[in-house]
Amino acid sequence: MTIEADLPLLSSVPESSPSTVRHISRRDPLDWLFQSAATPVIEIRGDRWTGKSELLSRLSAEAALHGWSVASGTASAQPFRSISLGLFMDALDEPLAGTGLPGDPFGRYQAFRAVRNLLESLSPATGLLLALDDVHRADEASVDLLSYLLRHPPAGRVVLALAHRPRQTDPGLRNLLDQAAARQWAHRLTPAVLDAQEALALLPDDLSRSQREHMLDVTEHNPGLLKALGSTRSLLGADGRALPSLPLHVLTETLRDFASLSPASWLVVRSAAVLGEPSDPSALGAVAQVSDEELRSAVDELTREDLLRTEGASPLLGFGNPALRAAAYQSAGPGWLFGAHARAARLLAARDADAVRLAEHLQYGAALGDRDSAQILLRAADLRQWSDPQRSAAWAGAALALGLSDEDAALARLRLGSALTLCGRLREALDVLGPLTRSAGSGSGTGPDAAHWYAQALRLSGAHEGADRVLAAALAQAAPAGPEQRAGLLAARVALALDTAHPVPEGLVTTLLSTAEHVGPVARAGIYALSAAAALRSASGEHADFHTVAAARLLDRAADDAVLPHVEGLYWLAGAEAALGRRDAAHRHYERGLRLAESGRLRVLAPRFASALAGLVPAGRDLAQPAPATGASEVAAATAAAAVTGSGSSTGPAKPAEPAASAEPAASELSRLSKREREIAVLVSGGRTNQQIARSLEVSHKTVETHMGRIFKKLAVSSRAEVAAMVGRSDRGPETGR
Repeated sequence: MTIEADLPLLSSVPESSPSTVRHISRRDPLDWLFQSAATPVIEIRGDRWTGKSELLSRLSAEAALHGWSVASGTASAQPFRSISLGLFMDALDEPLAGTGLPGDPFGRYQAFRAVRNLLESLSPATGLLLALDDVHRADEASVDLLSYLLRHPPAGRVVLALAHRPRQTDPGLRNLLDQAAARQWAHRLTPAVLDAQEALALLPDDLSRSQREHMLDVTEHNPGLLKALGSTRSLLGADGRALPSLPLHVLTETLRDFASLSPASWLVVRSAAVLGEPSDPSALGAVAQVSDEELRSAVDELTREDLLRTEGASPLLGFGNPALRAAAYQSAGPGWLFGAHARAARLLAARDADAVRLAEHLQYGAALGDRDSAQILLRAADLRQWSDPQRSAAWAGAALALGLSDEDAALARLRLGSALTLCGRLREALDVLGPLTRSAGSGSGTGPDAAHWYAQALRLSGAHEGADRVLAAALAQAAPAGPEQRAGLLAARVALALDTAHPVPEGLVTTLLSTAEHVGPVARAGIYALSAAAALRSASGEHADFHTVAAARLLDRAADDAVLPHVEGLYWLAGAEAALGRRDAAHRHYERGLRLAESGRLRVLAPRFASALAGLVPAGRDLAQPAPATGASEVAAATAAAAVTGSGSSTGPAKPAEPAASAEPAASELSRLSKREREIAVLVSGGRTNQQIARSLEVSHKTVETHMGRIFKKLAVSSRAEVAAMVGRSDRGPETGR
């Protein structure tokens, strides 16, 4: 009796319900599948990269342990993927050698029957497992043979184990599998969703907790996608960001799903990658330059291959996952991409798209001398300065290259310099901002802002004295352009004093507080946070308490996008709260600051928050819980409150009792430094300023600044805190990190 004889008609078979599918984790045993009454079919189903092949491999290994013979094949294997019966040729190469597939129906039936007899003869008394992977990619003849074997299973202990993606599998074959499962002729398995610990193990250790949690959310714990995201340390174009290049091994694996596409489908899927998602079909057709008929055929093929998907009744199309979009984009040539972006820009301009949407394409497709496009790029650079400074810098640079008026060119250079500062490209920022800063006294509207950002770049480079001189000169100008600019310059000078552990002049703080009424609520919160830190430096706890409460109230009420340009205020607020013993509040504000800095890719600020957070254990938290991964050391974390109070300025940073990072990577990084550079790095870790280091080593202040620039470059860091962190890790010795 065959399976087919006992199976109901298709119309009477209900849709598979979750109860018919068994979720198998990596820890679940599989021996129950090979008991004496083995079911003739084991179906492993799931979406792309969910772990089906790994589960099939485990199944094969389990069968071998039980004494079964195992024959394995995959529809993706070369050279079998392009020949008739390729799936079975791969699994049964020797036994099937010379077997042809007759063209007449009776000959085909005889061939299929011969394969069934062959499987019966190959099956020992213990049993034969025929493990077939990527069945959704099987050639037509293999699908027909597999359908025959499902209807007419081999006698004896022969089990067919199939792994496939249901969305892409032949409908007739899928129907047979549904019927077999409904009548309990098949075990239907799917890889269980990874638990948090298993998913995190697939990501690089140096990602922060915030980054890892975001990746888990985006991937829904899909193991293949987690590996792809981890390899790029990126969300692959999420939130409209630029698509990073996939590593070669990830690109190669991903492009396997594109191998069978028609030329028109290639054009459409690459156009979808250029436009971003979701995209409407008419836009895809315009960018791909295909006819309506070619477009419809391509959309059918791409949805059938599960490369593009629709949601419900919506006509919009999106990729099955972000790695597919990145691969499609990366597979296109630069010449085609330039043309596609230009076509996309024209299309979106006709649809009145916003500046950011247009800039994504004008960056690549605008013509030299196109000042209208340059203005759009400049507006987009301004809008994305804090949410994506890397792109902001690219757009400002592209606007300058297209050509702008002198006034607009100055604004573009300011935007370029500030974005370069935020993403940690400090040497480039100083080169761009220097000329603008020197024009501060000439009545230029960009002068005060340029001085602010130039001082920030100097401060982050470790040139604190130079930064203070720039800020003082800008404040001495007769009339800075506005009260907000003046407040920003004053705040930067207070932050600089707090950074260097110098006393904060009381008059400077008083002047800063006098500007609070002239700025918005979030900027005012930053002023209060700095004032609280300065009050603690001067041991004025009462004033610190008042300003801390006021700052927290304003920042907690503000939305994230409003806080982002003033995110450093969270750092000073949390430091003051930690010094006042409010560790839970400090932890919450450090966490928010880290999340905002990472979401905006603010590379100069994220390590600062991460370092502080790593060493802060809030009240009520399990001390055995691992500290968040930060990519920066906990040494700076332990001194976060000391930066507010100034208590670590002479004796160096206190180290936490339970270090989380190993000394070995830090020691390796420090080995890149010359002897003199290592001496300076050690002094930096002790809280010394450049002037103090110069006196200690009997060299000029300029020499110390030159060495600091080299240290930052060799260690790939952007702040003195990170240098101190590396020195601290190295000093602990390798045994303390075990």
